[in-house]
Amino acid sequence: MEEGWQEGMRQGMEHGTRKMLLSLVRKKVIRGKELSQIAEELDEPEEYLAPFYQLIRENPELGVDELVLKA
Repeated sequence: MEEGWQEGMRQGMEHGTRKMLLSLVRKKVIRGKELSQIAEELDEPEEYLAPFYQLIRENPELGVDELVLKA
């Protein structure tokens, strides 16, 4: 039972991290910033943020919760 709880916590934390990053990247994309600038501002590698950036650029009408489901 403890292992299941720990796995649930890990998945929840990953989901929360993805949601936070998507939210931050989405705001910056809406402001017209490019991936390289976003990566520099968030101190994350472009390679890590690229899938989020691409998803947002391809689905600008979606909100963060909807984007998380697609990520």
